Amino acid sequence: MGHTTLGMRLSQLTGVFMCGSVHSAIAIAMGRYIALIYPLKYSLLFSTKNTIIFAIIAWGFGVMQHAPTLFPQCFYYFDFRYYTWMYSDTQCGQFLSWFSDLCYGFTMLTLVGGPNLATIFQLHRAKAKSALTTLDANGRQSYRQQWRFFLQAFMSSAIIMIIFIGFHVVKKSMKLRFIHFITGCLCVIVVHGTNRFLQFYILLIKLKLIK
Repeated sequence: MGHTTLGMRLSQLTGVFMCGSVHSAIAIAMGRYIALIYPLKYSLLFSTKNTIIFAIIAWGFGVMQHAPTLFPQCFYYFDFRYYTWMYSDTQCGQFLSWFSDLCYGFTMLTLVGGPNLATIFQLHRAKAKSALTTLDANGRQSYRQQWRFFLQAFMSSAIIMIIFIGFHVVKKSMKLRFIHFITGCLCVIVVHGTNRFLQFYILLIKLKLIK
């Protein structure tokens, strides 16, 4: 189905969802950092209206990035021979693979990781200034919750980076289809699976079902 019209459209949608998710992760990481350092500015910058605008921009850029794949020379598909996502073996396809996808994707993940690292640095400074033993119950709960949110974002960013490495490096050097599948499709499942697990874990804590 990879080279069929349906297969290519599904591949394009997959790319849009991937890019939209990464762009959204950038906004989430920035929001978490601003909320920690500038709580008053956060309430103004990330109002309901502005959050909707940020979401539209994030997904709009995701659509724009994969718009070139609508052209026959630049299509994007799932190759069943190697169990991995591929760009067409043309000049346009190779350009999108190495520059628009690899370089752009690496930059996006850097923008996700940067604010998260800044957040963890600020959390560490807060811990150094005021030990957990001197915090009240609400302070300890807030601190631990921030750590869980950071862990969720860090795990997602790290696993997505593995996807990019697998997509651009492993597929060009390995001939085993199962390795391609692990470094590509399975990593996506792991990303969403860990996110949902952590969200469920945080929900249980909020409901005070676990400590």
